[in-house]
Formats: sequence, C-alpha cells, structure tokens
Amino acid sequence: MMFKTPAGEAAFMATYDAALSQWPVPYAVTIVPTRFGSTHVIVCGPEDGPPLVLLHAMGTSSTIWIRNIAALSQTYRTFLVDTAGDANKSVWSAPITNGADGAQWLSEVLDGLKIESTHLGGYSYGGWLAINFALAFPHRLKSLLLLAPAASFARLSFGFFANFLAPMLFPTRARVHKTFRWLSATGQMVDERLADQMFLAVRHFRFPKGGTYPQLFSDDQLARLRPPVLLLVGDHEVIYSPRRVVDRALRLIPGIQAELIPNASHLLALEQPEIVNRRILEFLGSMPTMESDR
Repeated sequence: MMFKTPAGEAAFMATYDAALSQWPVPYAVTIVPTRFGSTHVIVCGPEDGPPLVLLHAMGTSSTIWIRNIAALSQTYRTFLVDTAGDANKSVWSAPITNGADGAQWLSEVLDGLKIESTHLGGYSYGGWLAINFALAFPHRLKSLLLLAPAASFARLSFGFFANFLAPMLFPTRARVHKTFRWLSATGQMVDERLADQMFLAVRHFRFPKGGTYPQLFSDDQLARLRPPVLLLVGDHEVIYSPRRVVDRALRLIPGIQAELIPNASHLLALEQPEIVNRRILEFLGSMPTMESDR
C-alpha cells in the first residue's frame, strides 16, 4: 500500500479531486501501464495540437499546474503526468531507484501515449526528471522547459533542509503551510489547496526509501543537453542562489534561454502565472513547426 491508511489515502484524493473540480478547461484522464506500475495522466487541449508533457513538483501532484493549464492547452495537447514514486493518482508496483529507472519510466509513458517526441516541461523535482530524461533520450524531445529545477544546477541550500525536515518528520498542517510560505516571495498569496495537499501527502503517503531524488548535474552532462532549453527561476528563489543557477546554465548549455522571474520564489508558476505562461508560449512559438508535431 502506497498510503499508510485507507483513510489517509481518501483524504489526499479528496484534495486532488477538489482541485480538478475547479479545473479551468475540459480534461480527460488516461492510465498508462508501465513496468513500474500505472501512470495517471490528465490530458487537455486540442487533439491535433503539438504534444506538451509536464512533470510536477514533489508532493503537489499534477494539480500544481492549475494556473497554467488554460493558457498552455489552448494550442498544445497537454499531458500532465503524475510522477513516479510521489503522492498522486498513479499506482506503483516496482520501485524507481535511480535516474536510469526514472528515464525508462517516462519513455514508457510516452510510448503508452503514442508520443514519439514532445516538448517536455518540469517543475522543481519534475525539472530534474526532465533533464535526466533529456540526457537519456534526447531524440524524443523537441524542447525542454525547466521551472526552478531542484538541485540540477546548484546544491540545495541549508534553508531547504531546515524548512523541510520538520514537516517531513513531524507533519502538521501548520508546519507545511509555513514551508509553503517560505517557498513564496514576500507578499505572494499561498495556495491553501495545494498546501493542504502537500500536508496530506507528507502525513499519509509512504515515500519510497532509496528512491530517486534530485542531484547536481555535472558540467559535462549539462553541456550535452541538445534540445532547445528554457530555464525560468524566481528572482527570490530560496532553495539555491537564483543568479548562480542562471549564470551556470548560460555558461554551459548551448543556446539556452534563461531568466529570472520578478517577484517570485520557488512557486513561480503559481506566484506569477501570467509571466510564466507568456514566456513559455513565446519560447514554444519560436520552435520550428514540423508535420510530425501534429
């Protein structure tokens, strides 16, 4: 059982369903079987649109894209994937223990969705997973969208561990909401629904021991990224130095577009959705359109 109790699972799923009840666009759900278990995917946008696959941040599920999906799915067939080994609606039957497993899992998800190549976006932990996949399967990507990827470009700050340790070990609603506030720039409103969802995740989900967690990529690995890359980081990011991350990315990745989003921290897609959405769409719109995109 992935959740500690049936009651805990039901409480978590209720927050997920509550977010979907307020989903701003029509959606469908598909379940993709893989060797690691069944992957739950929310699908939005025109059936003939170019594919855009999005991976969420840890502990938040695909519902973290609630302020972005309306804009992104106007043109793109958007697939929101509940990622491996996290609290969400996917069901895992085998552990994902390293980066190779993580890349293989996502490749099998794309196979199940009948997507040969795609634009791939990742938020926080999802950003790390996206880079990891790009290194293993570069031929399957048209572009790479990275929103505050965890670790990846810089080691996580002491503040990250200080603010996450207590909620993980002694989860209370107050502690998790405090962490959400820490992840937000001063003056930004905390999304109470997602904060509650994260609380119920850390309170009731059995996060896998020895699972795949974000790590720093080497200079050589980052220099080998070949798909066009967009990197967006909040200018008040707290999990690492935002300026250092952008500078390292610009130095190592050929042709990357990397910039700081004003008045935003780690939750930039929730804090500044209009800016983030516009920047993503500008980037995707600059990609050459091929018949295979449709």
